[in-house]
Amino acid sequence: MVLGGMMVSIIAATVALTVLPAVLALLGPRVNALAPKRLQRAREDETRGARSGFWYRLSRAVMRRPARTAIASAAVLIALGVPFLGGLVSAT
Repeated sequence: MVLGGMMVSIIAATVALTVLPAVLALLGPRVNALAPKRLQRAREDETRGARSGFWYRLSRAVMRRPARTAIASAAVLIALGVPFLGGLVSAT
């Protein structure tokens, strides 16, 4: 059973990493050609993207100043992690 499970996992991962990208590359823009028209229209509406809302404004601000955002994010994560260093230092 263990051997069978391992083989299935390895084969599935290999197919997912090799065959699937090749098939998607061959299909190209026709990948959803057989989808119902209702789903195709819904996909077209979603791909246009929103031009308003919190996440749109946040993404635009991050793209305008990526270095500042990276530094600020790193500082916040380091500040949140500093209390956990106390346990590591005293344990050694």
